[in-house]
Parts: sequence; structure tokens; C-alpha cells
Amino acid sequence: MKWAIFGKLVGQVPITLLPEYALNYLDKYLKFEASEAGNYWPKRADFSDWLRPNYQANTVYDTCSQHAIWQYVLRDQDAFKALSAALTTLARPLYEPVFTALIDLDG
Repeated sequence: MKWAIFGKLVGQVPITLLPEYALNYLDKYLKFEASEAGNYWPKRADFSDWLRPNYQANTVYDTCSQHAIWQYVLRDQDAFKALSAALTTLARPLYEPVFTALIDLDG
């Protein structure tokens, strides 16, 4: 039932969660968990590519929060807050099986 509700919700509310950042978050989260250092919380520095474009390029790619599509989705939200909220709540249930499969393939 919870997945049906989730499916209905994502059809109505855009989620700020890119696969690349979800997998990076899981990597850091699981390393912290394994080392028993506590929980990992996203930091702005970890997602600087998302927050602002590369200063050496004149192009803003769609993987940056400054892109017109993301500006439309985010509206007046803080880009980091939107990303970190999605990471901490959705990355594990949506991407942990993919992350585990990729680690198993990597050896």
C-alpha cells in the first residue's frame, strides 16, 4: 500500500533526487555505518556540482540546480535542502538494491 501511495505522490510532486547523487550518498552512508562512526549527513561540499555549475564552462547542464528545468521544479526552495531531504528519505529504499548490485559486480 505504501508503494501505491508513493507512486501517486511522485506523479504529482517532483522529487529532487538524481541517481548519481543517490549512489554517492549511499556510498558515504554505508561506509559511515560500517565504521560505526554514526550516521552520515549530506554536506554542501559533497554536492557542489549540483549546487552551482562548473566555473570553467559556460554551459549549465541538466545535472545542476541552476539549469532552467531544475529552477522550475525547485521554484523557491533551497536546492541543497531539497536534495538532502530526498537523499535522507528516499535514497536507501529506491537505490540501495542498485548500489549493492553494482558493488557486487565491481568485485
